[in-house]
Amino acid sequence: MSNAINRHTELQELLERLKLAGMAQSFADLALKAAKEGLSHEVYLHELAKREEALRHERRTERLLRQSGLPLEKTFRTFDLGRLSPTLQLHIERLKKGVFLEQAINVVAKGSPGVGKSHVGAAIGHELILAGHAVLWMPTSSLHDRDEMEVLFTFLAERYEHKSVMITTNLVWSRMGAHFQKSDDHHGGHRPGDPPLRDPGYDGRRQLSRTPGYPPTSLPT
Repeated sequence: MSNAINRHTELQELLERLKLAGMAQSFADLALKAAKEGLSHEVYLHELAKREEALRHERRTERLLRQSGLPLEKTFRTFDLGRLSPTLQLHIERLKKGVFLEQAINVVAKGSPGVGKSHVGAAIGHELILAGHAVLWMPTSSLHDRDEMEVLFTFLAERYEHKSVMITTNLVWSRMGAHFQKSDDHHGGHRPGDPPLRDPGYDGRRQLSRTPGYPPTSLPT
């Protein structure tokens, strides 16, 4: 009995040192189950590995959600998709699958204030995290000065054709460039010697228009 207890303790400590927390938590109960049901060693090990994978996925999801800055309350559980058109619902279902990330496609949702653009965007972010993708939620309303706007422009330029960006806006897409230029002028313009605020080759409209199946999405007013 003493040897069995020591082996149990040593195995648990070994699994913990190897950072196999899921196995450390489950191996004893699963061993009893395997003995009672006459399961093979292979079946036992397979079930143990599945427990480890499930725990790692849960912890990764929690970490990604915490780091994302997403509003916790804005998920599809708290949004009535039924009030949207079937076409728009189809777009959202496709976005939830995250295929656009594989092709570094950018997404723009435009519409009047209060129609649910930010809620849908955040909800898609939650779904992508559940699928294992990292997401960063950044309300542009928090950008107050020229330096912060410059960070945004640099961020967009660096991600162009490499990573996806989703933007929600009340502006007509064709006026967004003028809006950013106005913001730049308000904060003093681009001074000689400053780094470029925007990649001159970046054109989100061209990126969206040349990608079949992903036009700018309009939410109903």
